[in-house]
Amino acid sequence: MPKLVISDARKADFKVCPHTKRFINAKPNHKVLRKNLEAGRVVIILSGPFAGKRAVFIRQLENGHALLNGPFGINEVPLCAVPTHHLIITSSKMDCKVDTTGMTFTMFTKPKAMDKKQQEEFTKATPAWLAEWQKKVDAAMVPAVPKEFVDYMKAPFVVRPQDKVHQFKF
Repeated sequence: MPKLVISDARKADFKVCPHTKRFINAKPNHKVLRKNLEAGRVVIILSGPFAGKRAVFIRQLENGHALLNGPFGINEVPLCAVPTHHLIITSSKMDCKVDTTGMTFTMFTKPKAMDKKQQEEFTKATPAWLAEWQKKVDAAMVPAVPKEFVDYMKAPFVVRPQDKVHQFKF
């Protein structure tokens, strides 16, 4: 096997692991936002508990996940963090002026080191601070949703056997 040779210009991007004497990629992992994914764009969620539902993209979180909202008052999709590759981006767009600067990805994850009883309580009840965020975001978004979008947002996305998927226009 040939020896790995790294130029001096590339050595700045790597550091040596002291235990194995191998190079480790030390570049920060920047998540690039997908093309056409912008605030206010309507997306279709493909997996998870809200699969097949439409939601509005608010912004990208620090780890690359998309922050979405239904709004909950219209189609019962709460604030949630979804990986961007689990979304279909549609051509529909609406005005979305929501301040979510204090939101991070850790707000949507389960705390570690919980016993079974704590996990059940965490999944059953929505934390009060998350319910406050939900009310704040819905108060800004629900009036901004056009009337013709309400039925569109409520309708589930379904692919039937007779549908020609390759001819869909999102």
